[in-house]
Amino acid sequence: LMLLNRSDTVDRVIIADAPGWRTHQEAMAGRDPIQQILAEKRAETDAPLATTYATVMVPYQGNSSPVLSASMLADDPESGVVAAEVRFADRTDYIISTLDYQERQIGPITIAGRFAYVSVDEAGQMLGGYLLAGTHLDYNGVRLELEHPTTALRVASTSGSTYHLAEPLADGIAASGGYLIADGPASLNADTPRPRTGFEIESVGVDSITVRDYPVPECDEITILNSAWVKIEP
Repeated sequence: LMLLNRSDTVDRVIIADAPGWRTHQEAMAGRDPIQQILAEKRAETDAPLATTYATVMVPYQGNSSPVLSASMLADDPESGVVAAEVRFADRTDYIISTLDYQERQIGPITIAGRFAYVSVDEAGQMLGGYLLAGTHLDYNGVRLELEHPTTALRVASTSGSTYHLAEPLADGIAASGGYLIADGPASLNADTPRPRTGFEIESVGVDSITVRDYPVPECDEITILNSAWVKIEP
């Protein structure tokens, strides 16, 4: 485990195995545990403590990590905006997460959206970009645009991991590898709103959408997170 953050940002790091099951169903029993990393920070005074942790996960082969440095470009507990800059030998990646569609300037990037990824080469030229649930992303003359950040679809019924829609899907609304959010299981407290849960889309039919890995609870509507991406060949 290599920590790229400053030593004053973390008091304790805990590595633990969490249960591999995620529901009470018998088919889930006995699944392998899932390793989790917990970072802990304590306040030294009675003042409110607000700390945001961003985890950088980079697969690689060999003994040396390709990551040279990772730093926070933005960390605003009030708005929920988080942005990280990750430097490699041949490129720099920017990862931005927000909770709304307000236009912001974060580092060299202008974004109106809830998630963005931009990769640039050593000369600062864009190699690739991705915008999720937003309207536009601008970097160094390259612009990604979406007419709408999200698209709501009415649901007629559910079965297994599939949403059966009330109407046929229009072209280009959803695709394999995209994402949607929907109401999760009902809370035990009737006064508590159902939590929203995100899913990756596995496949799309004429009037159905199947998600990966998990069964879906009944709901009346799902929300497609619209996205745009660009890959620029050198």
